[in-house]
Amino acid sequence: MIKTKNCAIFGGTFDPIHLGHLHVIDNLLNSKKFDSIVVVPAGNPAIREAIASPQERLEMVKIALKDRDIEISDCEVNRPGTSFAIDTAIEIQNQHPGANLHWVIGSDAFAQISSWHKIEELANLVEFLVVERPGPSFIGSQIKANSIKIDALPISATEIRSLIDKRATVSEKLPANVYAYIKAKGLYGAS
Repeated sequence: MIKTKNCAIFGGTFDPIHLGHLHVIDNLLNSKKFDSIVVVPAGNPAIREAIASPQERLEMVKIALKDRDIEISDCEVNRPGTSFAIDTAIEIQNQHPGANLHWVIGSDAFAQISSWHKIEELANLVEFLVVERPGPSFIGSQIKANSIKIDALPISATEIRSLIDKRATVSEKLPANVYAYIKAKGLYGAS
């Protein structure tokens, strides 16, 4: 009997990628439940406006994850137009034929899931794995999902950008190599 492969997809704006994201990724890796983990930086997000360019955010993801055994997909960065999860899921399904796709999402983002483009089609293609984060709960959504037990770190990219702009310390929230890149590029008001 051939075992069905499980593929976790972890998408996000990653503006910037931070230790909270890495905590989720490391928990996915350590769970040994997934044959592959694909991290997908948003190209042109439909819901949230990014500050850094798609290429800069992709580069920060590559820097942060260089020592981890995962895939980094540039499909959204390379796809013209608005980035929609359904298009990404179809592309990853084509790259991992026959795999069960698991879309990893924070509870804050899942609270807005009903507004996603072609959500019913996406929900038929993936299983949503919701990581509880401070804020709105996913309970009560019409979209079927399972929670995943990861103690999410209370870190937000919005807070990090604000701290960088104020020249405050971010060492407990951001990988040092990502912060070096941010400073070198002058992102988020860094100098």
